[in-house]
Amino acid sequence: MNTASEGTGWDVPRTTSWTDRTFAFYPPGFNEFQRFPGHPAMTCLSTVLQAFDTKYDYQFPRTQAGGTVSNKDAYQSWLKSIYSLTPRINLGNENVSSMGGTVPYKSLAGIPLKRERLFSSIDEFFYGSGYDAPSQQRLPISNDSTINSQDLEMGRFFLTAHSRAPEVNLYNRPRISLWPVQNETGKRTAKDKLMVYCATTSNQLGAFQRATTWDKTSSDTKPWSALSPTEDFQIQGNQTIFCYLQELTKAGAPGFGSSSFDGKYGALNRNQILLNMFDLLRWGVNTRNKRDTPEYFYLTPDNYPGVKGEPAGQGSAAPVVAASTSVETFSHKLKTFGRFPSVVEASIVFMATDIKKKATDPSVPLPPSDGDTNGAQANKMRAFLILQPFAPVAGLPSYTPLLRYRIKGLDSWKVNGQEMGFPADAVNRCWTPGAKDNGRSSPYSGLVEQFHGKTMAPSSGGDETANFPFFSEEIDLSSTTKETFDFTGGPITIETHIVTGPSGAVGESTLVQTSTMDFPSASGWPSPSLRWNLSKMPANTSLDVAKMYMDLDRRLRRTSADTEVSAAWISEYVIVKGDTVRSVVVSAASDSTTKGDYRMLCALREVPSQAFTHHPDYFSTTKAEAQSLRNGAKTSALTLAGVT
Repeated sequence: MNTASEGTGWDVPRTTSWTDRTFAFYPPGFNEFQRFPGHPAMTCLSTVLQAFDTKYDYQFPRTQAGGTVSNKDAYQSWLKSIYSLTPRINLGNENVSSMGGTVPYKSLAGIPLKRERLFSSIDEFFYGSGYDAPSQQRLPISNDSTINSQDLEMGRFFLTAHSRAPEVNLYNRPRISLWPVQNETGKRTAKDKLMVYCATTSNQLGAFQRATTWDKTSSDTKPWSALSPTEDFQIQGNQTIFCYLQELTKAGAPGFGSSSFDGKYGALNRNQILLNMFDLLRWGVNTRNKRDTPEYFYLTPDNYPGVKGEPAGQGSAAPVVAASTSVETFSHKLKTFGRFPSVVEASIVFMATDIKKKATDPSVPLPPSDGDTNGAQANKMRAFLILQPFAPVAGLPSYTPLLRYRIKGLDSWKVNGQEMGFPADAVNRCWTPGAKDNGRSSPYSGLVEQFHGKTMAPSSGGDETANFPFFSEEIDLSSTTKETFDFTGGPITIETHIVTGPSGAVGESTLVQTSTMDFPSASGWPSPSLRWNLSKMPANTSLDVAKMYMDLDRRLRRTSADTEVSAAWISEYVIVKGDTVRSVVVSAASDSTTKGDYRMLCALREVPSQAFTHHPDYFSTTKAEAQSLRNGAKTSALTLAGVT
């Protein structure tokens, strides 16, 4: 009776159904505990109370098209009638509460906490829902109340004023707190200190800690532990707790003889599960405090007073990377998800940089053989590489990861037997202000940040924040009349690194994940071309506009400030009609390392080439595009060459 109320569930929106949309429109307000998944206040009293009076019969919010709740008033009144019986749960009002997920709250002030004393027995329930503020006492229940002593006697089997949940785990040992705190004791609020007190047994803290937090002086040279793959895990207290969990999960489970988690999953998978548990607690709970003293941010905020522009790495956390603990050595390094992308697709894009002209009239473009009078054959072309990021931890807060991509092996690629001029080893530092990245709460966030505001330039010796290095030299097609070309590919290695230290600094200490992708050689790929007079494609609206975007620099610098065409996201200019695109994607074959499961890939530190395969249309001699790139939550944000 003291902790239960009436749960009005909330979850991370995952689909476009109206139920999921209301989750997005009406998230829980501060102190709206009855909407927090797993909170004791999610336990529903209506299950018992409806047996006493039809007033408490369960009601369901009827979501309708548009996201509104058709029975909002009746639903809110029903919730209030139950919450009024509880000592600590409030419905709140539309200013500070979502009112059971029916309205958007307007203020971050939060629902005022009820300060009534807890029930010591079920008999105290006789005092009903009336509350006298001056005396701070409940008023005796009236004779005509819907709940009487007979009802309470019937309900004693289901209701209690005391929690009989054990304070120990299945092994009769102390439990581990789900509330992480800062290792810096000066950055613990009163609530943090209370949690520490509750989680401490024999002077041993049973809660995970975070090493450092973000502040307005944080930078690449002064990072914070959310963006470190090792700093939090290496805290001695965290090592002690993790080793404790390792020992428990190796022991036989009481009631199951010698059976253990180690026997069920194997040592490596068991440690992977434990590491993921630590990682999720580390960044998924108690990530910021702006209400109480002291203020802190574990994940980088979207903005902060005194910081020019938007801080880098908003809402992101580097995966934890570990090789051992004091009690076990892993057979190889393990990696968690973090809030950090893995590469699930790589695409090589061939674009026209010059066009052929008619021999009879050098001022007229030479149309392609398909007869399109609004098209021209390529005289020269250039190639560049796009990486598709994916993170299996979608939802709020929105995030824009801060990372470095390092690619090795591109220099072996050739076209028609000639080297393409890609760099042998190059690094691209990626981060985009949140307002410039579409779909920041989706698993596919981060595609735009590879290009935004950048220019073509080698990564070595330049400004890595402004240079995009994964491009080839211009390739001359003037000597051939064929509208196809041959490609000589080969394996490339893609490394994902955290950003710390000077420009281009990468090494084992910054490495998060390595993926090997093999781009097969192919013959007869269609040459890129120039296309125009396509009203739905902003980079192809006219011949003059299309010519502008034969310049890769122009595509990369594309912003909404451009005036020659309507404003649009940069992603609508990265691939345009006329480009030739070929991708290597995650393999779903039965003998694949991950069998097509992106989550499995994201948990690997070393992703072998067997985890990938070529796109089904990779070897096509007629299709211009063979890719499945996404920007944010949709594919339509990329201008697909096959769409008109």
